Amino acid sequence: MSDKRFFLPLILVLAAALLLFLQGAGPAAGQEGGDPLAPLGAGFTFQGRLLDDGIPIDGLCDLRFKLFDAAAGGSQLGVSHTVNNVNVEDGLFTATVNAGNQFGSNAFTGEARWLEALVGCPAGGGVYYVLSPRYPLEAAPYALSIRPGAVISGALPGGTGLSAYNPGSGGTALYGEGHTFGVQGVSTAAGGIGVQGTGSTGMIGSGGPYGIIGSASDAGGYGVLGTAVATSGASHGVVGSSASPNGTGVWGTNSSTGGFAYGVFGEITSVSGVGVGVFGRAPFYGIFGEATGNGVGAIGRATTGLGVYGEGVTGVMGAAVGTSGANYGVYGISNSASGYAGYFINSSSNGVALYAEGSGAGRLKAVLRLNNTEAVQGMAAYFTNSSNFANTHFENGGSGQVLWLVNGGTDAAGTGGGDFITAVNNPGSDTQFRVLTTGEVRSDVGFNTPAADFAEMLPAVAGLAPGDVLVIGPDGRLMRSSEAYQASVAGVYSTQPGFVGGQPVEGELEDHVPLAVVGVVPVKASAENGPILPGDMLTTSATPGHAMRAEPLEIDGFTFYPSGVVIGKALEGLDKDTGVILMLVVLQ
Repeated sequence: MSDKRFFLPLILVLAAALLLFLQGAGPAAGQEGGDPLAPLGAGFTFQGRLLDDGIPIDGLCDLRFKLFDAAAGGSQLGVSHTVNNVNVEDGLFTATVNAGNQFGSNAFTGEARWLEALVGCPAGGGVYYVLSPRYPLEAAPYALSIRPGAVISGALPGGTGLSAYNPGSGGTALYGEGHTFGVQGVSTAAGGIGVQGTGSTGMIGSGGPYGIIGSASDAGGYGVLGTAVATSGASHGVVGSSASPNGTGVWGTNSSTGGFAYGVFGEITSVSGVGVGVFGRAPFYGIFGEATGNGVGAIGRATTGLGVYGEGVTGVMGAAVGTSGANYGVYGISNSASGYAGYFINSSSNGVALYAEGSGAGRLKAVLRLNNTEAVQGMAAYFTNSSNFANTHFENGGSGQVLWLVNGGTDAAGTGGGDFITAVNNPGSDTQFRVLTTGEVRSDVGFNTPAADFAEMLPAVAGLAPGDVLVIGPDGRLMRSSEAYQASVAGVYSTQPGFVGGQPVEGELEDHVPLAVVGVVPVKASAENGPILPGDMLTTSATPGHAMRAEPLEIDGFTFYPSGVVIGKALEGLDKDTGVILMLVVLQ
């Protein structure tokens, strides 16, 4: 064999290799099921013609094949593949190369490859002749890259790694089924696409900033459709994952300019009536809803079940980042007469079901605002409690009012307004206490207070103090008494009056003091006219602002006190000097 060479070398890859991609995808069109298709091997068909000095060879020959990454030199991929006892007729032969995957799993990943052949004729001689040059493998063998476990790899700037297109009505662009992942797409470039499908059901699985993006061009189509058919266990229809601190596991976008569109829509059709449309779990936010315009951060809607269910350190959080307009962090709607737009439960033994916090100023920016639009028997808030503690607790740690009440009154008389307060017993038919729209206070049993006198606010000079005995000065203002049996005496400066007359509802009167006119009041007293005993009549003393024991007058056998100088009757005694005692106000 002085001149051995290939003639008409051909490499044919079976078109059936394309069927590898259907492996595990379910029955093909027209099939009714059965065992899955057997996977195609790694081997491909190589045909050629051997001549010896121009004469076609007949007989058995041994062929050896090697795969290289260069036309000359370079590195061999995998190991050599020897095919023994190949039948050669009229120089023509057919051999299956790489039948046992001798070239390795990375042999065909998109880079150029060259095949080197060695011939040994007759077979079994052990002597091989290298046929030169190496034969470049053309595109056909790359069908091997879609066999199970194979990888499509190559630098395609601006291109797509794998694209599936099905223009048929109701068709599926890409269908994948597997034990762990039905379809998994990964792209290492930001915004790249791992797998793209277009059709009635379109699917894009991509890397970069998004785990999965889905889009469908047909009406009624699905951007991403994931189905977990297992009837038990933790099976998932769609799983999105992102390792970036600023990434997103699953991102839903709807660019519609009209109608009521959804970025992400979750639905449960379980006949048992138990399920969750969207379930979020995280160590910080279970579900995070954000509205950047006039939209809604999160909407949950369910006819019988749960619209939104969030579980985590923060079960559900909605954030409206707009700095103006009517934005809502969380917006709840209920169309049922017996339903609730928002319902909160804390199942712990000592927890809070609802906590609201804000920094608004004024009643229109209150932390909690309630509004009832029902004109007949509408009620903005209803609080119930079955414990032995107060039903409602109001607290203001600042200097503002604790409770501010406003009714519909249109003038100072409260015309058109209802009661500010109505207190009834449990049956609701026995009114105990009312504050009318006019400001009048009514009680079923009266008013009780530890204070013991009734006072009137009257003009007074400066420098007076509670307990002072007061007289009417020349200008009509109250001043301290300054002499015994002073006829202009008016009463005592009340220390803590139970009732005050003449006091306006708002503000404080200047240059006025409360003068006790009825009841029991502490009074400054002096023993200068002898010790004071309980029951003694009291009058003004020479000590300014003090009372003393009054001496009765006796005329014609009648005993009486001077008219207009007695201010009260002592309820306590004073042996000597000065002090403060209780006195029953009795002006005479």
